[in-house]
Amino acid sequence: MKIKEYKDKIIAVVVFLLANIICPIIVSKIQNIDFINAFVTMWKKIFEVLITILKFPIPVWVIILTIFIIYICLRIYLVIIDRTAEDESWYKNYSSDTYNGIMYEWTYSKYGNTIKMEKITPICKKCNGNVTVKHNGYYSSLYCPNCNQTYNNPNSEEYDSAKTYFNNTLKKLIDKHNESLK
Repeated sequence: MKIKEYKDKIIAVVVFLLANIICPIIVSKIQNIDFINAFVTMWKKIFEVLITILKFPIPVWVIILTIFIIYICLRIYLVIIDRTAEDESWYKNYSSDTYNGIMYEWTYSKYGNTIKMEKITPICKKCNGNVTVKHNGYYSSLYCPNCNQTYNNPNSEEYDSAKTYFNNTLKKLIDKHNESLK
């Protein structure tokens, strides 16, 4: 069970419970009565308002029309929600690539309409394991302890070039995706 699926229902229940606790406290302080009497008074007032509304003479066609309009509005709302909760796999599937013989992987963060690559790290091409820097005097290399594979250690300029390459590739994916939406 995913909590995201029931998030709105959980929020509604919590708000209902909080309202049933906070409102009687406020009523009890204003009217100088105990909590239970305030709770009962509050619900009596709510039911009085509902009964007054229900006793109001309304033609049946107005009720049916109102229910129909509410139904249409809810359907439109659900369609809008479905469109905004779009599938992000079109860019999240691009989470690793090779540059100058070294494989990198990364994660994404999304802030509004901005997609950003984060934690761009080299990994082993053979087993996709994490690599460490191994120092051999003046020379350092990337070493995979899982499969004993060794790679050239990129300097900061090569690393920046790799990040630029991956960001440019992501930009092309975004442009292609935006074109498909038109």
